[in-house]
Amino acid sequence: MTIDELLKSPESLSNTYRTLLRDVEFELNGTVLSAVCRNHFEAELIKVVAGELIREGIQRERGIVIPEIAVTPSANDLVPLDMEASKFVTGPGARHPECVLNSFLVDETNAVAFSATVDLVDPDMNREQKTRFLYMYGNEGCGKTHLLYAAVNGLAESGKRLAIFNGPQFAQYLLEAASLTGVAREMHSMQLHEADGLAVDDIGPIAGNGKQKVQQEFASVLDDLGQEGKYGIFTGRYSPTDWHWKLGPDLSNRLMKGQPAEIEDPKGLMREMLAEMVFGTANLRPGQDIISFVADARITSIRTLLTLCYQLVAQAYGGREVTVQLARSLLRKLGVKKGATDEDVVTNALQAMGMGIQLSEMQGPKINRELKKMRNGAITRLVEDKKLPQSLVAGAFDISTQAVSKIVKGDKKHS
Repeated sequence: MTIDELLKSPESLSNTYRTLLRDVEFELNGTVLSAVCRNHFEAELIKVVAGELIREGIQRERGIVIPEIAVTPSANDLVPLDMEASKFVTGPGARHPECVLNSFLVDETNAVAFSATVDLVDPDMNREQKTRFLYMYGNEGCGKTHLLYAAVNGLAESGKRLAIFNGPQFAQYLLEAASLTGVAREMHSMQLHEADGLAVDDIGPIAGNGKQKVQQEFASVLDDLGQEGKYGIFTGRYSPTDWHWKLGPDLSNRLMKGQPAEIEDPKGLMREMLAEMVFGTANLRPGQDIISFVADARITSIRTLLTLCYQLVAQAYGGREVTVQLARSLLRKLGVKKGATDEDVVTNALQAMGMGIQLSEMQGPKINRELKKMRNGAITRLVEDKKLPQSLVAGAFDISTQAVSKIVKGDKKHS
């Protein structure tokens, strides 16, 4: 069915999103909703922005709670997990056939984890594979889940059977295992015994004080996997030995014996590449000030960054001009208080120049003539003398980059 057939009320989803998703094929079967997309842009738009709105609309119109949307892109540049290989993926965890290695952007922040994932899925036949365990850690939204599922899908393509759990599901599995003995315990463990490996996305629910029982069970599972030469792929926020995690030494030591790989927060180059990828896929060409804003922004989550970019695309398709002010407003709604490091940098520069006025008094386009004169002089000095980027100065003063450029040119003209 189409998006209009799925959600009939105009209040459930805006016309902008309906237009962007008009070619997506939806299928609703009980509480399971699937979406077959023509391309990666539609798939990501559903995953990071529109999906929650669609699920809320279905609950409002049909009274059905949809846990998640199974999104399948059919873009030429992706090779999603085929149906034959998908039968090798078991367990209660979510399925993400769209997560593949060739759709993952690599830079210095994630190169180690990416390389370790490639080695796990397609080891160099000329050297011995040191371990079949991979533990990736980093802040939320940095790409851990993508790489975990890329590893799962890559192994499934080669005929390996993987059991997938999310953190709460696996914690429950371990609690049940700890309460069983004899034949009942063996039956409970059958799913893992029959699999070639285990994947757990976010071991957070297993960490912490008072979790010794599940941690001991987890350590036992790792021992079994290691002895049988099976795969173990795990994600979490912290390193196994980080005190925040409060993992027992038995468990942390076993995870460290595998291949722990940190994924750092995205840096400017990664943020710029992701923004250009989203805008390019959507055939949207915003000004360089938008790209610079995203690259400079204090966004520590790739998920948040993608959400911002797809929301900007949706606004553009809805006929709204994409500006730095719009991007900053959307970013604040996403919980990022400052769009960039601009305010801190400019505040320090103003103090160094001996300006006796607060930056907050000169922000925005609607200030009085006297303040505007002071602001314009400060802007010119920041750009010309302090060599600060115009996009950064614009972000600090809450005006457009074009306005900064005009101010600097105007001051030059009258000097």
